[in-house]
Order: sequence, then structure tokens, then C-alpha cells
Amino acid sequence: PPSSNSNSILFFVGSYTQKEGHVPNGNGQGIYCCSLDAKTGELTLQYKTSKTVASDDLHNPTYLHYDRERQELYAVEEVCTEEELAHTTPRIVVYTIKDAKAEVSKIYVTSEVDVPRVANCFIARQNNNLWVASYGSGCVLKYPILDYDESIASRRTDNDNSIPFFEPDIEQYNYQGSGPNKLRQEASHAHHIAFSPDKQWAYVCDLGCDMIWCHDMKQPLFSADPIKIEAPPGSGPRHLVFHPTLSKAYVVGELSGYLLVYSYDKKTGHLKLKQSVNAYPDDFDGIPSGAGIRMHPSGKAVYVANRNHDSIAIIELDHHGLSVKTGIQWIPCEGTTPRDFAIDPSGKWLVIGNQDSDTLAVARIKSPTNVDVDGMELYECKSPSCIAFEC
Repeated sequence: PPSSNSNSILFFVGSYTQKEGHVPNGNGQGIYCCSLDAKTGELTLQYKTSKTVASDDLHNPTYLHYDRERQELYAVEEVCTEEELAHTTPRIVVYTIKDAKAEVSKIYVTSEVDVPRVANCFIARQNNNLWVASYGSGCVLKYPILDYDESIASRRTDNDNSIPFFEPDIEQYNYQGSGPNKLRQEASHAHHIAFSPDKQWAYVCDLGCDMIWCHDMKQPLFSADPIKIEAPPGSGPRHLVFHPTLSKAYVVGELSGYLLVYSYDKKTGHLKLKQSVNAYPDDFDGIPSGAGIRMHPSGKAVYVANRNHDSIAIIELDHHGLSVKTGIQWIPCEGTTPRDFAIDPSGKWLVIGNQDSDTLAVARIKSPTNVDVDGMELYECKSPSCIAFEC
């Protein structure tokens, strides 16, 4: 939503608030509320939740979902080990956004619910459900949301968090399996959930099993086993996005560093692998660690974050949605460990979260395959883990 400056775009950043095995710094300060000037790309940090929201300090609010229509923000906390889970219970925290059109918007806690699983790493709302992927517990959970009339919704806006938000019955599905990488694929690791454009299917990327699990969203999670969609052995599927107009889905393999292009059958939910493209330069001799993936709104390019190379791969797509193999370029992220990034809704600005160098990098997108690297600007942001524009 625009602020008093009609050129301003609101977005939120999650962070790691403590050190973890894969996070050497872990000095984040909760959730950052930011605005981006749509004309100049100037980024303004409005506030951090730890200093402005009257709630318990957030513990690793590493993934967010920003629902512009409902003016709500959903955050899930990440507890990374079984030992830590014994004394720290992670939560879903729901916020209502107020004064989104003001110079400084505000968010208030609407509801909280425990998610006692290891390494919750993704959250999204679809219809009247919040979906959570738990990496360490190898499962997906679905939290039904109560449906209220406008009078009760307005009470929530007035920061009355005594109103129940969730239905009592939580659905869960546990995955089983492993992969060839004995260090990273000893068991199921559900990492991400993507929903088909027609909202009929939910796809869960399972890094540990080299599998993409497809659930029929019309059915309860536990009523039927999901469709199994295999990824190449050792690829470690991490995140998935759909093409805006074509029946194609794109998966980043965290362990292989490859972009996997699938055709999508909306009637059956099946995905069929059509292309596998190295998202790293051919002369890269390090260990691949693919991270975020985003589709440019035009559908003409897909972007992939490459950790250990500290770059964003921009992969041009042809009119069939396949990679133009001569059309891959890599741009520096001007920081270390680009865990996540996002493209603003207009498709004109790229925002990169450099987890281990405590920065956000902002660059103008001149065209889907042309990013102004020379004009990239850096802004301080401690241990960013997720960048959420409107969904």
C-alpha cells in the first residue's frame, strides 16, 4: 500500500535473532518494516518490531507472508534443534497492519499460536488457512483460520488480540524418505510450499527426499497421500515458483545449484521435468548452495540466488517458458550469503537480503534481463532472512 508519499511501497524483512549452525552472526532485531521509493529506489527503515510492538521478543522470525488485501502480516519463528525446542516453543505470530497509508505504518499483534516443530522455515496464507513447512521435522502443517464478519475484523484492527483467530483442528502430514547426500539428505526436509495458479494444488519442496509432494487442496492433508514428483537425485529442491501465464513451474535445487523447469498439468497436478540448467557459472569450483527463486512479473526471466558465489543468476526465458541457454548472466549481490531476495510488484526494483554481511542491496531493473548493478545501493539490516512484498 502507498504511504503518504504515493511513490512508496511497503515491505517487510524477517531475520535471524541468534546464531545458528548456518548463521554465524544471528544479530537480527525481529521484523523490519521498510518502504521503497518506487521512483528512486531509496529504502527507508520505518521500524523494527522488537522496539515498537508490545509483545514478547521474537525468536528467529525467519519467514513472513504479507497479505495486502487483509492488511495482515504472518510470521513464523524458527527453532533449529531438538535440544532448543525442549525449552523454546516457536510460534506463528499474526499482525494487523494499521496506518498503511501514513508516513509510518504500524503493526499490532492479532494472534499467536505455538508451532512446536524443528526449523519452521516457511509460512503462507491460502484461502482460510495458514500453511507452514517444517524443515527439521519433515512435515507440513495447516492452521485453519476462523471466518468472522466485518465488526469482529474491525475489533482486531483496534489491537484486541483476545479474539480467537484459529480453528482448533490443525492438520499435519509427515513425509518419509532420504537422498544420496548423507550429510544433508538423511531424512525428509520440507522447505517450501507453493500453490498452483488456480489454487487447486499445494506443492511442497522436500530437500531431504529429492521430492516435490503435491497435495489436493480440496482434501484434508491426512485424507490421502500426496502425488510424488521426483527431482534429480542429490538436487535438494528448495523453493518453487510458477510462470505467470504459461503452464511451467521452476524449482531451485539447493544442493545441485540447478534450475529445474517443469511442465504443469493443472487437471492432475503432475509436474514433468523439461529442462535442467546450471544456475552457477561453469567455472565455479565451490559448493553450490541455491537459495531464493523469483519470477519476474513479465514472465521473461527467472532469478535465482546463489550462496557461496554471492550472486543473483538472471535466466532469460523464451516464449515457451524454457531457459535461453545463452541468456544467463550473474550479478553481484554486493554482500555475503544472499539467503533471500524479492522483486517489487512493479518489476522495477530488486531487493537482496545479504544474511552474513547485514545488508539489503537495492538495484533498478531496467528490463527483465537488465539490472543496473552500477547503481546498486546498500542499506544496513542485521541478518536478513526473508523479504516480503505483498502477496
